[in-house]
Amino acid sequence: MIRCDAEGANFSGASLHRTDLRLSNLRSASFAGANLRGAKLCYSDLSGADLTGADLTGADLTGANLTGAHIEAVCWRSTTLQRAQVDASWALKAADKSSRLVQPLPLTPV
Repeated sequence: MIRCDAEGANFSGASLHRTDLRLSNLRSASFAGANLRGAKLCYSDLSGADLTGADLTGADLTGANLTGAHIEAVCWRSTTLQRAQVDASWALKAADKSSRLVQPLPLTPV
């Protein structure tokens, strides 16, 4: 499913394991509690998306736009975030004890 337009869609709690959503419009979509393990989200627009409690283990978010995304309690284990666009506040959230980060994320704010 490459280049889908799912702006504002509700994927809360969905199992999207290894789903290919590259180059997709996922602005303001909800992925709260979703299983996105191994998903391909390269260069997708996830601005304003709700990723609260999502499992992104092994997901590829290379070049994704994550500005304004809600990232509380996200599992980032082995997630690729190269060239991803993120908010400056992510550095603070990544250091927050409530995050389930396995290792610090090398983030470059936009």
